Amino acid sequence: MLKRITLHLLIVSVLAILTACGSSKTTRVSSGSYIPGKGSGTPTVSTAGMAPQSAALVDKALSWIGTPYRYGGNDRNGIDCSGLVLRVYKDALGIPLPRSSREQRDYCTSVSKDGLVPGDLIFFATGKNRKTVSHVGIFVGDNQMIHASASKGVIVSDITTPYYSRTYVGSGVVDSYHAMLGDSYRKPVPEIHISKLESPAGFSLTPVEGLPQPKHPKQQKQSEQLAPSVQSAPSVQSVSSVQPAPSVQSGHAVQPVQTVTASAQSAAQPSAEEARASVLGSLKEKDL
Repeated sequence: MLKRITLHLLIVSVLAILTACGSSKTTRVSSGSYIPGKGSGTPTVSTAGMAPQSAALVDKALSWIGTPYRYGGNDRNGIDCSGLVLRVYKDALGIPLPRSSREQRDYCTSVSKDGLVPGDLIFFATGKNRKTVSHVGIFVGDNQMIHASASKGVIVSDITTPYYSRTYVGSGVVDSYHAMLGDSYRKPVPEIHISKLESPAGFSLTPVEGLPQPKHPKQQKQSEQLAPSVQSAPSVQSVSSVQPAPSVQSGHAVQPVQTVTASAQSAAQPSAEEARASVLGSLKEKDL
């Protein structure tokens, strides 16, 4: 009975180690991992251009390079992936984090891989369950991360390799860390001057200073009432038109006849009121 219990505990321990952060068999043979300073053509991690807080995290993580892997370890004698993240954040910025990689994933605010900045965390499912987080690394820029590998200890790896691309499950930011960063990595929005733009047809676009304000309906109605109405004057026809001389008959020349149009005649004849006023004006005072 005791042997059976001991065997059961041994099996449980082995399974726990196999599912621990960065301890899958594939991790031990994965490509794209290297130790800076060892081997020819090894890339280096530079903190140039980083915010001071990011540089502090990356420098602290680099100081752990070469430390051997030890499941549950938390010091220079041996450390695992989540223990490395915990120590780097605590020692560099004084930010406490949960102990396991799964808890660290839940603690972080999710962000896309394209939105990562140096110091952010990147998570992987390296066990049998492709949805369960079992490994974590610290993103250091240029598609690289520092993490504790079960076979090689603390190293730098390329996150674009097939293995890490296949096991990637998400990225996260530590809110208190990003609160320190402020606008350090925020891209400025370019100013657009309308006067410098040109339309596809080649016409320059100039900004509109202001648009005329429409009148209030009541004011517009009053202005229309006050404005004098102008009626178009009737067209004036020709007062007289001379007809061409008819042909001479019987040897007598016929004088051209002037004919007055109806409109001219009506204009020449006075109205009844004008005629009455003219008559009264011609009478003498004694005749009245």
